[in-house]
Amino acid sequence: MGDDARDPVFTAEQEELAVPTTLTLAPPPVASGVQVRLRLSTTGEPDTLPRVLNWLRRRGCTLTRVDYATDDRHGPGRFLLAVAVPPRHQHRLAAGLGGIVGVLDVVPDA
Repeated sequence: MGDDARDPVFTAEQEELAVPTTLTLAPPPVASGVQVRLRLSTTGEPDTLPRVLNWLRRRGCTLTRVDYATDDRHGPGRFLLAVAVPPRHQHRLAAGLGGIVGVLDVVPDA
């Protein structure tokens, strides 16, 4: 009788260990901090983007937008960043990003 998949046989012990099939997910976290938009000019090196993103993550920044373009015949590599920056890092954000290998310039984006 236990071989029929349509009619499973459970012992009393198995019924007590039943796991609910619904899962309640927490709402996504809201980006907290000071909202900042920056335009970065880069050398176009492929490692520049991960360096910048890792630097921001280590300082507790939350990315809200990234628009990236590698360098080509039209100009140097660049990208736009919109981030939520913890207040303790806001004053040194541009200088810190400017010190990353492959970043040429960091300016506020309007």
